[in-house]
Amino acid sequence: MKDMGTPYIGDIGTRIKMTLKEDLSDQDGHQFNVKKPDATTYVWLTTLTEITANKEYTLHYDIVSGDFDQAGDYLIQALMTFSGTPQNYAVTKKITVHSLYD
Repeated sequence: MKDMGTPYIGDIGTRIKMTLKEDLSDQDGHQFNVKKPDATTYVWLTTLTEITANKEYTLHYDIVSGDFDQAGDYLIQALMTFSGTPQNYAVTKKITVHSLYD
């Protein structure tokens, strides 16, 4: 895992994080919905960590081979599920992935 720097096509191990201030203690599912530059959509299954001191939750996902396969803007939104009902809890995060040698 590496912290987010400038992402490039083919990167592996970059950690995508979102911090949420809602009470997520009774959630039963979490993921990132991702829209790639060519408008195809994917689901990245996330890990949820509670930050008890701040009463916040952090979702994260570590990029694997094939995730950053296009240059351009990736739109990422956290989706939480409560009792099987999906609810969006975060604004859309935009990450620009660069071509090699950009």
